[in-house]
Amino acid sequence: MIRDRLDLNKMKLETTIKEDLPRLLMDKEKMKIAFLNIFINAIEAMKPGHGILSIIAEKMDTKIIVKVSDNGKGIEEENLDKLFDPFYTAKQGGMGLGLTTTQSIFNSHKIDVEVTSQLDVGTTFHIIFNLPE
Repeated sequence: MIRDRLDLNKMKLETTIKEDLPRLLMDKEKMKIAFLNIFINAIEAMKPGHGILSIIAEKMDTKIIVKVSDNGKGIEEENLDKLFDPFYTAKQGGMGLGLTTTQSIFNSHKIDVEVTSQLDVGTTFHIIFNLPE
């Protein structure tokens, strides 16, 4: 769903999806929306011709961790707490609702999200799925 945007901006996609991941019961369409919001934000944060979007999914103990990383401009530390706030945006012409929607979808599926970022290095979303016992 993002291949055209990546190709248009001459960006790379690197994926590492472990083969032994268990299947999870969730709303597939809502999850597409949630991940698409994160992917689009990552693409828009990177420089055309230099961007690398990395997606890693792996099982760790009783969790599945999906890491979505970009090598974009990064987010100032004081703004990390605002990322999921309605109408907060650092983008010109942005509405500030994409990540709010994403968080709502993740919350409804009991999925945790942690975000780390470094200016001029990039941002990583750690999406944490708790496996049923």
